[in-house]
Amino acid sequence: LVDKLINNEMQVSRKYNTFEDLHANPPQYDIYISGSDQIWTWKTMCVDTSYMLDFAPDDKPNIAYSSSFFTFVYLPFLRISLILLLNVGLSYKI
Repeated sequence: LVDKLINNEMQVSRKYNTFEDLHANPPQYDIYISGSDQIWTWKTMCVDTSYMLDFAPDDKPNIAYSSSFFTFVYLPFLRISLILLLNVGLSYKI
């Protein structure tokens, strides 16, 4: 049922094999959505920021659907990364 919905009702991008390819030739959409449990881990935020939709044009909405993050170790730079990549007004002192 989900495959049918995706195939018939959604336009999805081609497969990107590298970070560089995605950032050099990003797909063009009206809205960019990422999601899944724990897609925002320190590994994705610090190694592959594509999960944070950093390739999407600034004038297009970015939506996180059913996303969470978790880490066993507190890494101070994660707070800064979250603020910058999520582009939200958090009341943290950096």
